[in-house]
Amino acid sequence: MVKNQSSLVRAFRLMDDNRDRKLDLEEMKLGLKEYGATLEDDEVAELFKELDKDESGTVSFEEFLKAVR
Repeated sequence: MVKNQSSLVRAFRLMDDNRDRKLDLEEMKLGLKEYGATLEDDEVAELFKELDKDESGTVSFEEFLKAVR
């Protein structure tokens, strides 16, 4: 579990280009592409909307962790 969580933390940090502990849609698109995900833009947008529970326009580190656990 700890190993998996540290991998998730690392993945989030790699996607978080500006290091604000939040992902915007563009950071998520680029990050997923770098990880080899073959999602269309509309699929990434749908995933982003699902992860952005507080509808802030960003996915916080906490929202990300809750979603992937």
